[in-house]
Amino acid sequence: MHHAIFQKPIWPLVEFSGFLYMATPFEEPQQLFEEMPFPLELKGSLVYESLECIEPYKTELFDFLLAIKGQFKSSLPYLFDISGQKLDYFSTIHFFFKQIVLEKELLHINSLLCAESYCTLCCEGPSKEAEKLFWEIPLSGKETDLFDCQVISTDKSRGKTSEDELLIDGSPFYELEKPAIIFWSSGPALILPKGVRCPNLHTNGLCKRYETRPYTCKKPQVFSYILDTSPLSPAGKDKNSFTVRNSVLAVWDCPYVKRLKDDIATYVTLCDAEMVFMENKQ
Repeated sequence: MHHAIFQKPIWPLVEFSGFLYMATPFEEPQQLFEEMPFPLELKGSLVYESLECIEPYKTELFDFLLAIKGQFKSSLPYLFDISGQKLDYFSTIHFFFKQIVLEKELLHINSLLCAESYCTLCCEGPSKEAEKLFWEIPLSGKETDLFDCQVISTDKSRGKTSEDELLIDGSPFYELEKPAIIFWSSGPALILPKGVRCPNLHTNGLCKRYETRPYTCKKPQVFSYILDTSPLSPAGKDKNSFTVRNSVLAVWDCPYVKRLKDDIATYVTLCDAEMVFMENKQ
């Protein structure tokens, strides 16, 4: 089975626009697109019919083009290769905006495929046989109102992380029989112990609050790993420094990842990135 949603990534058009903009005297990105010969064929098979295809990514694309000519107003992060070598300016803006564009596109793709697959893997705690003891879904302050469940906010919990021991009524928090929101030192999170379902999960496998679900729940199971934000990466723990991986990660446990693995690989190839499959729910 093939899924057209992976067949025409936007990044090749963004990248081509950058090369074209660099070679033109245009001062404004809009001038470039008014002159571009749509429909436009790239990489031998990708056909972009009109300006409409860039509309969802117009802000990111225009920022990328402005950065090419040194007109980007915001500060850029420091990017390093895997050996720890700092990247030059043009490589930095290339990978920085590639991360942003792929992240946004894959977020949209996931929102379509997740509901289509009727998958509840991320909405229920680990299986009884799994090594993991619970799932943790980080929440913003307002997102806590989306769940009807127990809330645990104490001096002890706010001084710990989910990696620490926290007892609730004499038992570890991950042995709760129902979902709970716990306020940690890093903020609130929904905790789903083994075999426990999200309180917003219908028996038919659909989410009661799908349109307004927390940001973490929107994160794709195929996601942009162009930049490594881990503090263990060669870039270190500086919040404004990242290591370039130029990869796309796909969570192999997810049903649509297995079903569409060839299409995902095509998408990644067209974006000139590396494909990495990983297990996350075991």
